Amino acid sequence: MLEVIQSRTDKKSTIYCSQWAPEGWLGKLSDGPLADTILDRIRTSSYTILLTGRSLREDYSKIK
Repeated sequence: MLEVIQSRTDKKSTIYCSQWAPEGWLGKLSDGPLADTILDRIRTSSYTILLTGRSLREDYSKIK
């Protein structure tokens, strides 16, 4: 993962999607130096968009 992120840093746009809040990413990535490096690369030039509100999955799953 680090190699992909490093190769794209400051060269190309990348969209990261997650079900976890950004604060929880460190724990999901094993909470070590490599995780710190990955998150530093992502955070340096990023925008965070948090979606809130009710999930529409239940509504759409009822439609057949």
